[in-house]
Amino acid sequence: MAAAFLDAADAPRIRHVQGKEVYLESGISGSTASVLQEKGHDTMMSSPAINQVGGGQAIYLNRAQNVLLGTSDRRKDGCAIGY
Repeated sequence: MAAAFLDAADAPRIRHVQGKEVYLESGISGSTASVLQEKGHDTMMSSPAINQVGGGQAIYLNRAQNVLLGTSDRRKDGCAIGY
């Protein structure tokens, strides 16, 4: 569970902005982009400097082991803090 939690924060993202515009991060497969284009979307690669897909921090609580596990999205500044 912890590995999946950490992987989710770093997984490539897709963001629908408005109309037909869809931003794709590197790591999204070409076949996924093709399906979106077939459905009428204009796909564009997201620039990390512009950060068009958002970002976040999260804390996972494992009550059984009394452990907090935090992760911070690599896309932006910030940190996960828990106590």
